[in-house]
Amino acid sequence: MTQTPNFQLNQWSPEDYVRRTDFNADNAKIDAALAAAGNCTIETGEYTGTGTAGANNPNSLSFQSLPQIVFLNIQEATDYNSVPEYYILFRGCSKAIGFETSDKCTISWNEKTLSWYTTSTSSDAAKYQFNTKNKVYQYIAICIKA
Repeated sequence: MTQTPNFQLNQWSPEDYVRRTDFNADNAKIDAALAAAGNCTIETGEYTGTGTAGANNPNSLSFQSLPQIVFLNIQEATDYNSVPEYYILFRGCSKAIGFETSDKCTISWNEKTLSWYTTSTSSDAAKYQFNTKNKVYQYIAICIKA
């Protein structure tokens, strides 16, 4: 696994095993750097999936400040070869980075709210939208103070 030059954040290759401890260490580095900058906040939370999907049933998260980057992952292990399911969403981008189906995810940003839905019509559409019924999803957002 390689690391970024400035903060030594992890940069995973397809063959690397992604661990929660790696994310936690990176988040601690990001938090310290943002605190030193003084103009950013970290917002965290979780939600429980409802099982719905599609443009008529989008997911959304609202924040106190303007979100710039949002990390979204499922809290528990899945049966997909124990590969973590996650999205990384960057403000201004209409697609997510991460989970294998992120190309089927449409994202919109509206001031302090982030919304997304899947365009998949498969029976797993709620999973692809990170909205599987009764699954717990966690998020971390890096925001600019309003």
